[in-house]
Amino acid sequence: MGSSVSSTVLAQLAHTYAAIFRADVARSPAERDAAVILTGSYGLAGAAEFYGPRYGLPPVVCTVGSYWFFGSGTRPGAVAITIGLRREDVRALYDSIDVAGRLTNTLAARWEQDLTIFVARRPKATLQAVWPSLAGRFY
Repeated sequence: MGSSVSSTVLAQLAHTYAAIFRADVARSPAERDAAVILTGSYGLAGAAEFYGPRYGLPPVVCTVGSYWFFGSGTRPGAVAITIGLRREDVRALYDSIDVAGRLTNTLAARWEQDLTIFVARRPKATLQAVWPSLAGRFY
């Protein structure tokens, strides 16, 4: 049961990301081409990377574990779809934050059962500039 439940939850997460990406970010080609998914959870990052090609998701950047060593990628983070981050953490990086949705899952770890998804715009600095200070944050 565990792996099929996990697969279902991960697919639900990717589908949620994709819906937000299409509805909110993909309206503008410039925003679509600048967007990243930003998370502090390697599980959420892994799901977005695994299902990303199927749903046309933007690149994933993650601040925890070995994901941090992969770096911030090439996009400056002009638009970020965040999940699992607190509003105040996103506010430290971006001037504009909109709630885009929620992901609820009673089978997830307690701290990942009810997550807010934000779309953040107008970064205070590029991801590349702040990346060294983000190691291990937001988990």
